[in-house]
Amino acid sequence: MSGRAGWLRVGAAVVAGELRHDQAVRIQDGRIAEIAAGGAAPADARHAPNATLIPGFVDAHCHLSFGYAEDHATVRRIAEDADLAGLRDQIRRHAGECLAGGVTAIRDCGDRDFATLAVRDEIRRGELAGPVMLAAGPPVTTPGGHLNWCGGAVGPEDDIQAAVDRLGDAGTDLVKVLASGGGMTAESDPHHPQFSRERLELLVRRARERGLPVAAHAHSTDAIALSVAAGVSTVEHCSWKGIDGSADVRLDVVDSIARQGIAVVLTMAGIHRVMLPGRGTDADQVRSALESSATGRLADDFAWARTLRERGCELVIASDAGVRFTPFIGFIDSVRCGIEALRITAVEAIGMATAAPARALGLADVVGELAEGRQADAVLLDGLLTPESSELPDIVAVWAKGLQVV
Repeated sequence: MSGRAGWLRVGAAVVAGELRHDQAVRIQDGRIAEIAAGGAAPADARHAPNATLIPGFVDAHCHLSFGYAEDHATVRRIAEDADLAGLRDQIRRHAGECLAGGVTAIRDCGDRDFATLAVRDEIRRGELAGPVMLAAGPPVTTPGGHLNWCGGAVGPEDDIQAAVDRLGDAGTDLVKVLASGGGMTAESDPHHPQFSRERLELLVRRARERGLPVAAHAHSTDAIALSVAAGVSTVEHCSWKGIDGSADVRLDVVDSIARQGIAVVLTMAGIHRVMLPGRGTDADQVRSALESSATGRLADDFAWARTLRERGCELVIASDAGVRFTPFIGFIDSVRCGIEALRITAVEAIGMATAAPARALGLADVVGELAEGRQADAVLLDGLLTPESSELPDIVAVWAKGLQVV
């Protein structure tokens, strides 16, 4: 396969969410020109009979300007202290790591000083190899609130709609609002909302007028409820934390999420990856993960997510890459977390990390599926999946825009 033309015949492929065996894919001019039964491929086609081809992963939640150090304080210090040129270099490097990990489209959910936008534009102009990128710029927060050091704080007397205009005028692809505090900002409170419903409604209304979707970071149950009532496009993390930190899932809010078609983005970060059976080898990381865990088991920690899925909510598997010990190259382990946490098959998890985020991000006509006319982004897995598979093989090759990058 190349950017001009080429055939690849594989033992299996996930096409339109369905696992099909012995498939042939033809690439031309960076797009998928044809998908057919394996016999349609010419004799000189590249052949991988014991591998499975899937769409390129779409990571709906990452932070390219963050440095995935061993603790929150170090991640913050690196991002906060870097000059703009250094931040951009780090973003370029991390975009390359995304591709190496099979991620061919990303949504950056918050940077400092709009640093990601310049790199996004370099990729769009073809000056830099990288994934399809959407960028939020500095997230809207409160003084002293979560990620306030990114430069998006809005005081209680300030015009929150003006904050949206600032983002829109800079050319962001979305508005990210921190509806609750977060763990990476010690002075914030993840268990309480940061904005009133009225303020969130004003923000969402202005964003819609500017043609921008709104992603709401929300750990607190109250913050989730306020975000859903305001009509945000996606809820990030959606951890359902009560005031005391215990699980507090409100089924009326869950049903409203499903009814409104709001996507819920599950961030399977490093603290979840190390809880995968056999994956946690660093004692400090495992200890940190267990301190953050309510139950000590990945599947039990995400019982609420299975409830959401059962009640018809659209779930998306993402990584939160850039936060503590969550490198960009490890996205496939976030997908493996989804299999474990949601008790689903590998094929179902692939859909939640490809087609589902593409729909949620408004990219479904470009990426997220192996389909004729779509951008030729694909990942080759070292093994044959079955409909019942619960294990995800390792990555052996990655294509972006028809060019093999791994």
